[in-house]
Amino acid sequence: PDGNVTYKRVYSHPVVWQTNEKKLSNLHVSSEGTIEDARGFLQADFANKFVGGGVLTAGLVQEEIRFVLCPEMIVSRLFTEVLASDEVLVMIGCERFNSYSGYSDTFKFTGNYFDNTERDHMGRRFTEVVAMDAAVFRENYYHQFELHHVQRELNKAYIAFESKGTRNKPAVCTGNWGCGAFGGDKQLKALIQLMAASVANRDICYLTFGDTELCLQIGHIYDILKARDICIKDIMKILKEYSHSNTSDLLFTFIEKKLAEKC
Repeated sequence: PDGNVTYKRVYSHPVVWQTNEKKLSNLHVSSEGTIEDARGFLQADFANKFVGGGVLTAGLVQEEIRFVLCPEMIVSRLFTEVLASDEVLVMIGCERFNSYSGYSDTFKFTGNYFDNTERDHMGRRFTEVVAMDAAVFRENYYHQFELHHVQRELNKAYIAFESKGTRNKPAVCTGNWGCGAFGGDKQLKALIQLMAASVANRDICYLTFGDTELCLQIGHIYDILKARDICIKDIMKILKEYSHSNTSDLLFTFIEKKLAEKC
């Protein structure tokens, strides 16, 4: 075998979101496609804080599937301690060896995969994956809307997307981060990642994995925010209001109503 793989643990200082005047980046949202097929993008791994999650035991959701497809990622478990709230793990150059179908209980190996992704000057495949662990809200669903929890997720996503010193950053390809077993709200997580990518100067490709309704919802609220020329601090203000409200409205509905009041 030839080539190289780079593993790096990345840390960054938190952003002051309440005063940030950055406008939203470009967004492409689709209900079709998979992150691992997004060549040329920074690819998100919806990680466990213990990187790899249950890949060597019984786990077979997004992170474990990615590690099975690219076994070189499993090596990271040997030297990656639990991720802190201000850390992510970046893996550059991992090769894909397997094809599959299904998810979780329906997952199955369908054959070998020939990875013809080109290599850089260091012999690494042009594949960059960032392991970013979401907070767990499965037992306290509404806690995730509290501002300090929102800021934790914003900072984690920002660190994942930032990539210091990189010009002409590729877009990030991501999706419903932390919205399965971790109990995350899909609308909130989509908005958080859009905000983080914008501050990190990246465009974003958001995949909803077959959820056409969510795809339309994200596209709709994005169009509204862009039309109003909304910046990060404006969204933070609305998120704060939402966290203090007793509304039964979903987040995007609440945002749309709040913006309509200002017309």
